[in-house]
Amino acid sequence: MKANRQMAPDRLAHLIAVARLVFEEEGVGKATIDTIAQRAGISKATIYRQFDNKEVLFGEVVLHVSEDMSAELARFDLGFDDPAGVLLQAAKSIRSVHLSIREIVRLIIAEMPRHEEICAQARDALSRSMFERLQQYFAALLQRGQMDYADVDSATRLFTLIAMGGFRPLLGDTGMGRDDEERLFREVQVFLTGCGIRAPATG
Repeated sequence: MKANRQMAPDRLAHLIAVARLVFEEEGVGKATIDTIAQRAGISKATIYRQFDNKEVLFGEVVLHVSEDMSAELARFDLGFDDPAGVLLQAAKSIRSVHLSIREIVRLIIAEMPRHEEICAQARDALSRSMFERLQQYFAALLQRGQMDYADVDSATRLFTLIAMGGFRPLLGDTGMGRDDEERLFREVQVFLTGCGIRAPATG
């Protein structure tokens, strides 16, 4: 993904926001620079000076989404005194992020056969922004003797899947008429028990 850096930051942010809406509404294949330019109030020539083509623009949209994800996930403190509380807060952040990027994820999956390289880069950027901080936390818990499950990468994937609601059918929970936060609390407790995650020993 190569983007030329010439546009003012506020104008670029506006273009990225509009492009994201157009891509989500029409898909990468059907979206055009003409449509994006018209809706953003920016000339095609200006967009092409910034981005070589719409695929590069899509890559930039995903890059901005991944940066927003990183910022959201960086908001909670990864302390060790109360890992249950830390991971519940992390799960809430991941759930919030997941709901906000569902359309982008759908686009990446849908466009993969046609734009494999750029979609693979986009997928990897999203994965890194979501996984890296959690991997470091689980590794630290393991090193401190606060986690029994030794496969940090697997723990990270499992936790992320749980936080996004992926295991709810296995728990007999359809999500109908129940409080989302209560469900999330129960699911995190299952994860904590399964991985043997606990507060530090005292005394």
